[in-house]
Amino acid sequence: VGDTTSGVTRVVIVWSTVGATMDTAAVDAGAVVPPYEVPLQLVGVLGEAAVGAGVSYADLAEALLSAGLSFSTTPLFMHLRVTNGGGEVTSATADAVLVLDDSPAWGTVSAVDAGPVLYLDAGVPLVAQWQTTMLRMSWTFKEPDTPLIGYVWSASSPTGSDAVSPAWTGGDVSAMATGLALAHGNVYTVTVTACTSVACTSQRLRVLVDTSPPVASAVYIGPIDSALEAVLCGTDVCTAPAPVVVRDVAALSQLGTISWGEFVDVESGIAGYEVCIGSSPRGTQLGMVHHVGLSRSIDSGTLVAALSPAQQSVMFNSGSVYVSVTGVNGAGVSATTAVALMVVDELAPSAGMVSFVGYTSAPARVAVLGNDGLPQPASYGGGVGLPHTVQTSTSSARVRWRRFASHSDVNQTLQTNAAEYTVTLVTTQAGEIVSPSIVVADSQNSGSGTWLEASFAGLSLIPGTQYSALVSARDVAGNEVTAHSAVPLVVDTTPPVLGRLRDGLDRERDADCLPRTGVDPVSVATQHLVTFMAQIGGRGVQVARWADVESNEGSSSIAADPANSTSSLYTPTGAKFTVVSFNFDLMHDDV
Repeated sequence: VGDTTSGVTRVVIVWSTVGATMDTAAVDAGAVVPPYEVPLQLVGVLGEAAVGAGVSYADLAEALLSAGLSFSTTPLFMHLRVTNGGGEVTSATADAVLVLDDSPAWGTVSAVDAGPVLYLDAGVPLVAQWQTTMLRMSWTFKEPDTPLIGYVWSASSPTGSDAVSPAWTGGDVSAMATGLALAHGNVYTVTVTACTSVACTSQRLRVLVDTSPPVASAVYIGPIDSALEAVLCGTDVCTAPAPVVVRDVAALSQLGTISWGEFVDVESGIAGYEVCIGSSPRGTQLGMVHHVGLSRSIDSGTLVAALSPAQQSVMFNSGSVYVSVTGVNGAGVSATTAVALMVVDELAPSAGMVSFVGYTSAPARVAVLGNDGLPQPASYGGGVGLPHTVQTSTSSARVRWRRFASHSDVNQTLQTNAAEYTVTLVTTQAGEIVSPSIVVADSQNSGSGTWLEASFAGLSLIPGTQYSALVSARDVAGNEVTAHSAVPLVVDTTPPVLGRLRDGLDRERDADCLPRTGVDPVSVATQHLVTFMAQIGGRGVQVARWADVESNEGSSSIAADPANSTSSLYTPTGAKFTVVSFNFDLMHDDV
């Protein structure tokens, strides 16, 4: 470099990613380091100079990294600019230069038996493991331009002593030390050093030993509730809430949110929670495990959807449904709370006896009337009808029933026989509702312990109409059953009608079986009684009755003298009637 006329006044060197060009602005825009001005005293008499171009290898490497450019693939060009005394500038560009990466670089060093990185301890990642007798390490790295020749690893205790002495692994990217005596709560520092032929670089990892499980908390149905958690975990051990009774597996999906309290681990903290549901607290009866991270709630429908058909099939009546929540600490040690939050009750309660409060009566069943206009006895189609409960009031009614019982042993333990009863009064024949229903809670006991009662008022019952009581019970699971009164209720406001009264055991004739006192039985006259019946208006009516009728022994006729009539009951003038029967009652005082 020289100028014989005015001499050299300035020499500047620029390192740029832009090659040879007359566009100095473009060269400056691609500069990776600031322009370097060469001291003039370094320029010889003949204009020659041997200079370091103002930068070192480290400067160029740092400049490439800062610009986000990669080593070995980004060519750099040195531009030389010389200015003379007249201000004229001459430029020259050298051949491209590649900066080689001789220092090892890697991604991570990890402990095989440890969990994820918990935090940075003085800039060094910290992990936790539960193993106390071994350290298993592995690492990944980025190959430098200069080939790696191997690795050295070691581990030191909190006091600085060697837990694992430095060991050469060659090209292996993993190592293991066994037979150790690592202490719970201690943090050990693992150092891995990677070397090329020209440089070595070290990376460290801190390993916390944690052998204790977390402290579990309560599991319950509903959104996160710190007040409820305080109640359930008020003692040293958290208690389970009372189970919720559901009808079937489908009802489990509709319970909503299931939550749990925060598990605690003072050494390595909680890394995450695992949740599942099933018919047992452990084992294959549990459904698929849901990893929810640090979330403390999950929808019941999500858990039930993970159950297989086989797992759902074992959720039969009286079976408990468990929710299992496992908290895993940073070392991989876990604690589980499995709580029977639900009980499946798919059977309706067994109905108890339902009856009206009143007098029980067996009314006469009238088929036809006899010749005397009175109901005939059973041998002619009459008799006794079905019983019913009788009362005289038309404005009120009382219904009693025995407490319904559950089929489920579990439910009986939980006293969930029936949540409430609905009592309805209807007509027996048409089933018409007579009055609004009455709802009776299971706790509203009549006092007997097994019977409950409901009273209706303000009714307008019709005499002679039969009424029935319907009692429906719904248990806490939603199962329902309805029972009705076996004996209907009848309002009777009229006195009874008496039938024929006869002496003796013969239903067809009257017998005077008692002799008169002080009378010779042989001398007692025989009395003959004739009753004359006619059919008027479709009904048999007694027209007349004669007594002391003469009889002819052995003849087929009996003469009756109307003049001897002792009673004339019905003798209309000009009446037309048809004779339907003659009744001859022979009454003997001496027989």
